[in-house]
Amino acid sequence: MIRMSGIQAEATGDATSPPGGTTVREAHFALGSLLMVAIFSHLDRKLLSILQEPIKAELGLSDVQLGALTGLAFSVVYTVVALPMSRVTDRVSRKWVIISALVVWSLMTAASGVAAGFLTLLICRMGVAIGESACTPATMSLLSDFFSSKKRAFAIAICSMGVPIGTMLGSATGGWLTSELGWRSAFIHVGLAGLVLVPLLLLIKEPPRGQFDAAKAKREIPPPLEAFLSVWRIPSFRLVILGAAAQTFVLTTVMAWGAPFYGRVHHMPIEQIGLALAVIFGLGGGLGTFFGGLIAGRLTAKDARGYAIVPAFAAAASLPLGLAQFLSAGTPASLAFGFLNVLMLSAFIGPAQACVQTLARPDMRAFSSAVMLIFTSLIGAGLGPFITGALSDGLKAAGFGDGSLRYAVCITLTMTIVACILFVRASNHLSNDINNNE
Repeated sequence: MIRMSGIQAEATGDATSPPGGTTVREAHFALGSLLMVAIFSHLDRKLLSILQEPIKAELGLSDVQLGALTGLAFSVVYTVVALPMSRVTDRVSRKWVIISALVVWSLMTAASGVAAGFLTLLICRMGVAIGESACTPATMSLLSDFFSSKKRAFAIAICSMGVPIGTMLGSATGGWLTSELGWRSAFIHVGLAGLVLVPLLLLIKEPPRGQFDAAKAKREIPPPLEAFLSVWRIPSFRLVILGAAAQTFVLTTVMAWGAPFYGRVHHMPIEQIGLALAVIFGLGGGLGTFFGGLIAGRLTAKDARGYAIVPAFAAAASLPLGLAQFLSAGTPASLAFGFLNVLMLSAFIGPAQACVQTLARPDMRAFSSAVMLIFTSLIGAGLGPFITGALSDGLKAAGFGDGSLRYAVCITLTMTIVACILFVRASNHLSNDINNNE
């Protein structure tokens, strides 16, 4: 875990705060608390991926149904709810939005443990999506008012480490709990554990909106369509979001189908899969998220194009690593390449989120974050696992057997080429767009 004192210079720059604003200590406390929320959010989200095989065996599900549960169904609800919730978040206490969201998704995760079939499990996953859809826009908006634009990428990267850490814990605890107690008990224990964060979140002090952007903060919030068009007209905004969606398409596919792949192709037992993926997604994803945000923060202090250059490089590097992961015949080699692949796939998270927040008006940051979530969730997290599952079923019917999943994932990996092109194009517009937005 990263100590908060160790990031003070990177997070806030100095020990002062704007008049009437929050202190450095309050900002660091909020960052630590929101990191814990992000960890539990992705722990709950990852849990289903690691439990796919025992769920499939007990409930008799197909790969298409698993793809719908891990991707499409979750993402459709997530997308539909995110935009109206972001409008609410831009007007009410963001702290209370996060607390309410945490309670909803924790209870729905626990309810997944009593699902009787595909439909009831689908409803539970939709409930998790409703809760989690409100959390990220509120979190990004809060962090953007706790940290100045020069420190935002690194602060968001620290909070975004909840993705790999939560994934690591979901893989490790999910595999262990399933082997000891069964998949139903795993859902119940993990879901109820998230409720312990509520008292911690109550202690967060809500910062003034736009405290680092006072000149831009006092404008009327436009209607939803006008608000969307106002940000979508910014070239770098839409290119970064589309690039993030393409990269998320690949990352969530690797995360969702990693456990079934190592079980079917490499014949690893579930507890070993859980530990291996905990290292790959936890340590590999954590290092990628951390250093992606750190390097982008250093670059953007001198050149705003760093927001897009870091993700572009990482996307290009991930393709050969991903192909090596899923085509390697040996298990150790596949796991090693998987570690490096996830490291590169995760590097875009901090820079892309920080870029969107920097381009947005202070009173539209939750809305702008929701726009990003719509594309990354529906196109990326939704279609990636679902299309891969459909490809796997099709290739299996064509005679590829258990190897069908291997080749299905390899096809989806090529979306990193699209991501790289979009990030490179975004870098050509960033400096002008940020200057025009000031």
